[in-house]
This record gives sequence, C-alpha cells and structure tokens, in this order.
Amino acid sequence: MLLGVFAVGLTFQLVNSGSPDVAVSCDAPAFALAKEETRLTKAVQWTVTGPDDGVYFLALNVESFERAADGTFRSVPASGRTRDQTQQLSDDVDVGGDCRGTGVFGVLAPVQVGDHTVGLFRRTPTTIERVASKKLTVIPGD
Repeated sequence: MLLGVFAVGLTFQLVNSGSPDVAVSCDAPAFALAKEETRLTKAVQWTVTGPDDGVYFLALNVESFERAADGTFRSVPASGRTRDQTQQLSDDVDVGGDCRGTGVFGVLAPVQVGDHTVGLFRRTPTTIERVASKKLTVIPGD
C-alpha cells in the first residue's frame, strides 16, 4: 500500500511540474532541462526538439560515440572524465512529425557531486552525433 502511495505521489509530482519549454524547431536540434541542479536519483524532466531524422537521447559526460568493429557504438568520455563517470541518462525519444518529445531521467552513483555535461545525441542507423549540450550540477543528497 505504501509503495502505491509513493508511486502515485511521484506521478502526481511529475505531471504537475510539467515539461520544460523549448522553442520548437524542425531544423535545429535543441533541448531544455527542467532543472540546472539535481540530487542523485531525483527525477529531471527534459524536452527535445529537432528534425525527425533519427531518435534523440541524453548522456552524461560523454564527448562522442565510436563505432566498434562489430557495429555497436561505444561512448567516449568527455575530457577529464572516466568511463564510470558517464551514463546514458534517457531512453531514445522519437520527436515525430511535431518535432518535439519529452522524457525524464535521474543521475545515478558513482557520479559525484559537482558540475557535469549533459549531451543531447541524435542516433540514426549509421551514426550517433552530439547535437547540443548543457551543464547540470549534482548537489549533495538528503
């Protein structure tokens, strides 16, 4: 019963806090975060806009992706970061014909308190490219 009340409370909080605004563009990818700072595991809503020529996802402290010999992609950490300080933050979001999509993510340990880079990546069948980025500060939890 308590778990059900928690789930309803989280859903109510997410629905009522709304997705962040972003100027819709079917030409230039962009995104907005609902917060500029967060605690580990706390929900952060985001909105993406861009051309409907792939899917979009967020990754933390990732500079780029390299294609391996087997055809899979492997993340390349941003300068000064190690692989354990990187995370794929979101599932793929398809912006569709209205050129807009939304999602929710949470930063997980072992990411440390401090400033981090959230990258917006566009995935097509043959490439993954970073198309935008923003700073996100992780603050001490309670």
